[in-house]
Amino acid sequence: MRRLASIGFADAALGLLMSAPLSGTVAAQTGYPPGGVPTLSISDSTVTRGQTITANVSGFQPGTSGVMTIASSVVRPLGSATVDGSGEFSLAVTIPTDISLGAHTITATGTGANGLPASASAAVTVVGPEGGGVGATGPLPRTGAASIAPLTAAGVGLVLIGAIAIATVRRRRTAQAIGS
Repeated sequence: MRRLASIGFADAALGLLMSAPLSGTVAAQTGYPPGGVPTLSISDSTVTRGQTITANVSGFQPGTSGVMTIASSVVRPLGSATVDGSGEFSLAVTIPTDISLGAHTITATGTGANGLPASASAAVTVVGPEGGGVGATGPLPRTGAASIAPLTAAGVGLVLIGAIAIATVRRRRTAQAIGS
């Protein structure tokens, strides 16, 4: 009996502890990593070879260096800058003139606000000078003829030659049939 009483008392005490509100306050964690996640924004996401765009980066540790690259199959440097006191830097980057057309990624790397290595990326599409898609090197090529008159005249001439040939063959057959 004593044993049941002690188990009942333990259950009651545990129930009281579980249902009692916590005293004091607990601060919620605002975000991880501290200082936020680095971000990269670019002034234009569809670019041509040799075009200069502006890249704005935030969320890096003030006073450190930020490096900008562009990559698809090969990583190529675009420049670097010192992060200002608010954790931001801005860089005018020029798209290489010999880069392949198509999809690429611009990446900013450096030290995050939390002191750890960090990066932020943005996608760009490199197009030809006339804004064409992958493989474009200029305006669309001309297909067809400027004037169809010569082709029309040639077609009509061939039809007339065919009609004359048929008429000649029929006359000869008719003449041969009458003569026999």
